[in-house]
Amino acid sequence: MQRAMEHDRPITLYGVLCDHLRAERLVRPALSTIERLIAGARQVAYEETWTKLRPESSAEQLGEIDALLDFDATLGATPLVWLCQQAAAPVPDMVRDQVVKLERLRQLGIAKGTVAALPANRVRHLAQLGKRHTPQALRRLQPERRYQIVACTLADLTTSVTDEVLELFDSALGTTDRRARTALERRRKAKTAATRSIVAHFEQIGAIVMNAEISDTDLRYRILDAVGAEELRTAVEESADILVPESLRHLDELKARYSQLRQHAPHVIAAFDFIADQPDSAVVEALRTLKHLNNNGLRRVPEATATAFVPRMWRSHLTDSEGRIDRKTWEISLLLEARGALRGANLWVEDSRKFANPRNYLLDGQALDQYQEHNPSPTAPTAGEQLQRLGAQLGTAIEALDQTLADGGAIRVEDDRLVVGPLPGEDSNQDRALRQQVTAALPEISLIELLVEVNSWCGFLDQLTHAGTPPGS
Repeated sequence: MQRAMEHDRPITLYGVLCDHLRAERLVRPALSTIERLIAGARQVAYEETWTKLRPESSAEQLGEIDALLDFDATLGATPLVWLCQQAAAPVPDMVRDQVVKLERLRQLGIAKGTVAALPANRVRHLAQLGKRHTPQALRRLQPERRYQIVACTLADLTTSVTDEVLELFDSALGTTDRRARTALERRRKAKTAATRSIVAHFEQIGAIVMNAEISDTDLRYRILDAVGAEELRTAVEESADILVPESLRHLDELKARYSQLRQHAPHVIAAFDFIADQPDSAVVEALRTLKHLNNNGLRRVPEATATAFVPRMWRSHLTDSEGRIDRKTWEISLLLEARGALRGANLWVEDSRKFANPRNYLLDGQALDQYQEHNPSPTAPTAGEQLQRLGAQLGTAIEALDQTLADGGAIRVEDDRLVVGPLPGEDSNQDRALRQQVTAALPEISLIELLVEVNSWCGFLDQLTHAGTPPGS
């Protein structure tokens, strides 16, 4: 029954049972007996799943689960099918749609806590059934069976939609940044001709200035006469533009796309409570401030707002002429920094699999105590002990090298140069005999037995669907 809670496929349970019988050196009973054992274990697993889910599911939630299987004319599909639909592209409309789905899932109140008592494989298996079956097929199931499938599907969707929204946010920011850099590169190439013209004018002006025969009183007139007043004015303006640092040009391109960011970023920021390992994280504090500004329709950034995340190359444009924080520079810096922090696991959210707290993957509590009990950690050496050990290793290695050089073998010194001779060839006959011996010791198994055994390790068959399953089911 414990294995049935993790793997519902009969062929997988059959392989697990056969492995157990083989390990215990027990004669396998008749196939009919095994079939009854597997069927009974699966039934007990269904009942055990419902026993663990029912106390966490209120009557109102059970009614909402049934309502998810009814056709909704506004959505053009059943709510469950609508919730399972993924975004086709990281565009603002689809980002907002996925945020709406996430809010709907949270309102249903079925998340990780509801299915926490179930094994992860059980939740994943039931969620796959919920996504594969049509609403009509789910309707025909027994209520207990239907509720546990849909509940696990909703819990899995809460995690997957959370990850999808953050991935769309990451892709949308990446697209905006990439377009800004592309526009900056086009602008740089377009300025090549202007740069050559400015250099040519500078050459003319320099030749006139360095000519000792031209008096200082006639210098200005000779320059204007040679270059032209209008051309000189244009060259000066273009020179000022060329001298702008590339980092500030990049910021200007991002500011030009600020309205595009505002189409989806406020919805994503409002949907999550971002958490960092440091309680005084400047990014987390600034994200809370940004959420407050968006929710209340405020434009001016408070003076005491955290700005430590703003890149140094953009700090000169962080404040305007009146000394106030520039909203666009501050917000763009914050969004890009939050994107990088999510990627680097320095920032995370709840109910996420990809952007979860990295501490979740570490042993903690009783599991850590049990591991340390069976795997005691060696005492770390001090710095002096470590240096002494390394010094002894170095001395041994030097002695071995001196002895090797003194023997005058394949490794020797000739004309103050280290010469390493060719290595001796391998004994191919001995290797061939060893390979034959190893090959003879390997048992011959059928392909089906190999698939069943590998599936017992990782459950890869759960990811496959029958060839007769209708598309989209």
